[in-house]
Amino acid sequence: MKLYHILQDRELSHCIAWMPHGRSWKILDHDEFEKVLPRFFRHAKTSSFMRQVNGWGFQRVPDRLGDGYYHEMFLRGFPDLSKEMKRKRDKPLVRGNNKKSSEMFLRGFPDLSKEMKRKRDKPLVRGNNKKSSDYLNFYDKEKFAPVPSAA
Repeated sequence: MKLYHILQDRELSHCIAWMPHGRSWKILDHDEFEKVLPRFFRHAKTSSFMRQVNGWGFQRVPDRLGDGYYHEMFLRGFPDLSKEMKRKRDKPLVRGNNKKSSEMFLRGFPDLSKEMKRKRDKPLVRGNNKKSSDYLNFYDKEKFAPVPSAA
C-alpha cells in the first residue's frame, strides 16, 4: 500500500508521520504534503487523498493537535497486515440487498423492454415531411401515464 511506504519514508516525516503508539498516523503539514502527493498519486490535492483514505475505511481520531487516522489492519511494523484491507464498496442506489426492496423502488414504472423492441424496428421519421410533430414520440401518453397512488 502506497500510504505505508509514504509513512516509512524518513524524508517525509516532516509532513506525514505515524503517531508514537504506531496505531494511527496524521498529516503534520498539509501544504508540504500537497507538494509530495504527485510523487505517489495522480493528483496533488489533500482532499482527494483523504477521499481515498476514507474509501479504505480509515477512521478519524480527533486530537487537540490535529486529527489522526486509524484502521485496525494498518499498524506500524506490520506491513503485511495492510494487504488484508479491503476498499469499501460504493453504497447501492437501492437500500437493502434483497430483490423485494428494489422491486418496491421501481414499482409504478412501466416495463419498457417490449416497447423498446417494437420501436427499434420502426423508422424515426414518418413520411417525407420532417416536421417535429412527425417524429415518433417514444413515450405514448396513454401507456406511460403515471400510476395513480393508492389513497
